[in-house]
Amino acid sequence: CLAYRLLSFGRPPSRRLCVPGNHDVDRNYVSSKRVDHDGVLKQVIEDETRFNDYFGDPSVHFGAKFAKYTEFASEFSGLGISAPSGSGAPTLSIDTVTERVAIVGINTALCSTGGLSADTGQLGLTTREFEKAINRTAGAQEAPPTVLVGHHPSSWLTPWASERLRMRRGNPYRLILCGHEHRAQTEQVFDIHGGCAQLVAPALFTHDTELRGYSIIELDDRGN
Repeated sequence: CLAYRLLSFGRPPSRRLCVPGNHDVDRNYVSSKRVDHDGVLKQVIEDETRFNDYFGDPSVHFGAKFAKYTEFASEFSGLGISAPSGSGAPTLSIDTVTERVAIVGINTALCSTGGLSADTGQLGLTTREFEKAINRTAGAQEAPPTVLVGHHPSSWLTPWASERLRMRRGNPYRLILCGHEHRAQTEQVFDIHGGCAQLVAPALFTHDTELRGYSIIELDDRGN
């Protein structure tokens, strides 16, 4: 199995990181709760404050569609998003892997239906939680460079969520790792907010007619 092979390569769970994507959403569960699921999102998805207020309420349970993912990730990986937050859904994680790098994982699939409807531009983030995590990482003494890891590129997010990530480019995160689009891309982005690189990984498992691959990233002694 994959876990055994990774162990043979010297990659135990303590050196594996998982973040959920649209294929980790339980489509059968979403389908059975479609009216409630879509009704909630329709009320909060357009407004960042309303979205954060809703998902910041500890009584909210939006994580059942990630139950199978969290069960897998809690055993497979020691880093990343593997347990529900106070909202009942796995939303964010912070890991200091070494002195050279800190990793913030985000659940870009929080609002995804797993393919039952189009996700483009409809994926929200718990940006209030994200800002707290980023400030904690950036405020640490001798803070290491920060890598942001999520399944979807920022173009798939709602305008307000995408803008929130854009405002944090280079401050503090220098590198965005994502995938979803099944093709490798590298982009250097610079604007008034700072600069960073976005690496979109190719698909390792996909249709036989599509190219498959993976990305290898090297960091120097300064975390660059």
